[in-house]
Amino acid sequence: MDSILKFDQIILVDDNDTTNFYNEDVINDLKWSAPAKVFNNGEEAIEHLKSIELINEDFKVLMLLDIKMPGMDGLELLESMEEDDLKILDHLYVVMLTSSNLKVDVEKSSRFNVVVGYLEKPLSVEKLINAVNGKF
Repeated sequence: MDSILKFDQIILVDDNDTTNFYNEDVINDLKWSAPAKVFNNGEEAIEHLKSIELINEDFKVLMLLDIKMPGMDGLELLESMEEDDLKILDHLYVVMLTSSNLKVDVEKSSRFNVVVGYLEKPLSVEKLINAVNGKF
């Protein structure tokens, strides 16, 4: 499937290797960017985000972020990005990807400006397209 929607980078953050393997395949099938960059925890992801060099004003990064992870969870990662006032924030679009359908998690996620969608696992091409449809 080839799509007009393009990102300079897609980042997947989830602590489960099996889930990452499956989700990476779904993401890469869309051909929205070069192969997804996968991180198993929030700490690795935040370090990567800090290292991204913005090439131009149209630079776009899509992140699929799990909420429940050991160490720095997804919400803590979002808080850390805001506290550090990362340059990438104006170019980052986050889709929360989680097994949690708790209303409190949806509400907590939605308070972050970078969050554009909330998906329950398992990920599918259709779910991801619907989550970002109309956001760009």
